[in-house]
Amino acid sequence: MGSPIQRGQARIPRPGGPGPSGSRPYTTARATDGTGALQVAPTVTGFTPATGSPGGGTPVTITGTEFVNVQSVTIAGVEAASFTVDSPTSITATTAAAAAGTSGPVAVTTPDGTGASAASFAYVSEPTTTTVVVETVPAYCGDDVVITATVTSPTGPVTTGTLTFLVTENGPVQILAPDGAGQAGATFTDLAVGLHHAVVVYEPADDGHLSSASAVTPVTVSAAPTTTTVTAVPNPADPAESVLLTATVAGPPGHPGTPTGTVTFGAVGGGVLGSAELTGGQAQITTSGLPAGTTTVQADYEGDTCFGASSGTVDVVVDPPAPTTLTAAPATIRLRSNGTFVIRNVSATLTSGGTPLPGQALHFAITTGTGTHPLGQAVTDATGKATLPDTTVPNALALSQTYQAEFPGTATHAPSSATGSITFQPFPILP
Repeated sequence: MGSPIQRGQARIPRPGGPGPSGSRPYTTARATDGTGALQVAPTVTGFTPATGSPGGGTPVTITGTEFVNVQSVTIAGVEAASFTVDSPTSITATTAAAAAGTSGPVAVTTPDGTGASAASFAYVSEPTTTTVVVETVPAYCGDDVVITATVTSPTGPVTTGTLTFLVTENGPVQILAPDGAGQAGATFTDLAVGLHHAVVVYEPADDGHLSSASAVTPVTVSAAPTTTTVTAVPNPADPAESVLLTATVAGPPGHPGTPTGTVTFGAVGGGVLGSAELTGGQAQITTSGLPAGTTTVQADYEGDTCFGASSGTVDVVVDPPAPTTLTAAPATIRLRSNGTFVIRNVSATLTSGGTPLPGQALHFAITTGTGTHPLGQAVTDATGKATLPDTTVPNALALSQTYQAEFPGTATHAPSSATGSITFQPFPILP
């Protein structure tokens, strides 16, 4: 039957039947003044979108007729936060906050009545998406590993709620709030070397958004690479001089840690020279066993729980022993009254670069076809001269014509030898 018609009103059927949104199939006309003109109540034929966030702020475009002198707009029974009448057939409204699940028609009210849509607008929680980026790549042991999470919804960044960062099972946890861009960055320190897994969970602050979790993201922490440099002082070195070998082990530029552990020094192609523990990134040993010439010394760092192994080399030059010159003086063999023979005046002078070498042992001998017959040993004096006392020789050597003086050499001076002449003087006979 419908509502009773008031005095001065008429029910006027709407041409064409119901509108697209199923609005009322009739409208109410009212005589407004003495002219007899009629004013028609508004109708709502459609709106978009059909859903919005419980937090409000969703723009809704409303279409219909007779949007003149609009007094109010309600969306799902909730007064719109604001609206603008764009034309008699279009309104742009902004939703106010409402509980999730609230739904109902869109209604427009003017002085001539209210028009409501047949379809319903619903307040629904927006889905969210959480993504993760590992910013620190590569990540080395001891580095601060930065992980950034971003949470978004279909309408843009989500700036409320919390982001919970988890690294590895039962590992570090941080809870942060997203910023104006829907992002938060968590910094994790002291992650052990190996493969870790990061996941970030978003928890909404209200029913305007749904929770979400990122994909499980691998976080690989590697042993920090190192470089080993080696120095030798002095270089070149004199023969038998002690050489200080220093190995310096460093991580990547800017890395906060300092390598620890053991460094082993060795001659390439030779044996181990020694080892030492790193202190402040350096290890040192002293050696005097390097041969004359060039020796490549290698320092091997074994690494530790946070730093990888590395090696370095240095070429160490050891000067050869200084050359020496040995000069043998003439000697004589004399006959004694007891029938034995004695060699006298056996001596030699040792120099290096024209400078006498005192305190060096010289060896004297006579060499014949039957072998070498030692005469003895003497030490050079301040002038570099070494002299044997009178020495008895076998009768078979009485006619020998030469003897040999030999300097065996030292770490600092090269060996040398000389031959001295022997003269046989049977008379006068010695006592």
